[in-house]
Amino acid sequence: MAKKRVILVGSQNLGGEPDDGETMKNHLIGLQLEKLGLTVSRIDLRHRPARCLYLVKYLYELAFHRKARIVMSASSLVASRMLRVARWMGWKGRDIVYWVVGGSFGELVDSKRLRAEDYKDLSRILVQGRSMVKVLNANGLTNVQYLPNSKPIKYLPAKSSVAAGPVRFVFLSRVMPEKGVDYIVEAVRMLKDKGVEDFRVDLYGKVDAAYRDQILAEMQPLPNLAYKGFLKLDTAAGYDTLASYDMMLFPTYWHGEGFPGVILDAFIAGLPVIATAWNLNADLIRDGYNGLLIPVHDARALAEAMEQVIAGKVDLKAMSERVQKDALQYDVDNVITPDLLRAVNIL
Repeated sequence: MAKKRVILVGSQNLGGEPDDGETMKNHLIGLQLEKLGLTVSRIDLRHRPARCLYLVKYLYELAFHRKARIVMSASSLVASRMLRVARWMGWKGRDIVYWVVGGSFGELVDSKRLRAEDYKDLSRILVQGRSMVKVLNANGLTNVQYLPNSKPIKYLPAKSSVAAGPVRFVFLSRVMPEKGVDYIVEAVRMLKDKGVEDFRVDLYGKVDAAYRDQILAEMQPLPNLAYKGFLKLDTAAGYDTLASYDMMLFPTYWHGEGFPGVILDAFIAGLPVIATAWNLNADLIRDGYNGLLIPVHDARALAEAMEQVIAGKVDLKAMSERVQKDALQYDVDNVITPDLLRAVNIL
């Protein structure tokens, strides 16, 4: 008996390694679907203008695999266009699952930039935050289900105590202004001007080319702040490195932020997070329990939160134990299950 087929549509960076939240999410979705016995045909939307053949492959799959299921896992506006193509090819909503990427879909529907009616007949709309479920329900969409981000959790680094010496903060994401890097630089500068020196901040991640010269120049006079390159988390050694820090900084205001995979990485490594109350961050971080929430676009609030940690006013050990325990609920085997796939009409 032939395996059931899934047409997975989204940015995947095929031929290379996943290098952002969307490509990592779709990489893991594809692997888990195959692990659960499905045949996956991948339609990679990365670098669309340069790879127009993706559309030819998509049309071929739609035309010749009519019994397949479509899993649409792309940014909201791109997904809306790809859904229109599928409908033009005669596909019914019951055969389509929209696995929402990022945190803007609810806002786009609520503001009428996307029509709720276009999504009402889909088999399921899977979103990464409970707050988005409420927004979409209020707009008449009853086929919405909360499904958190996930990844294989094969290893939990040992983190029995907070290390002595300077407090070590880490940032792990794309190094660009929209992820809040400018605010980290400004917060470090504020702490330096106050004479607070018992800390360091290390930045990991791909640096946007247009931003590289600016950020390196701004960091140069700040000895507490350093760029450390790219941290690979596909090995235990990568998580051991991450676990050597005390707290993650994530003052993002990126418009497409959903359930950030870096927060899950932090939890696995036992790191509480200082994050902006932006998009779905507040669904994951409970202020004072597993991290600290700060206002968006507020370097002073970030500096004050960091200073609290440096001064020992935050119980890092208790927070670390909580986040590492909570991380297990996001193991992909506990999230993308046969029961889920049957419920959304994929299996």
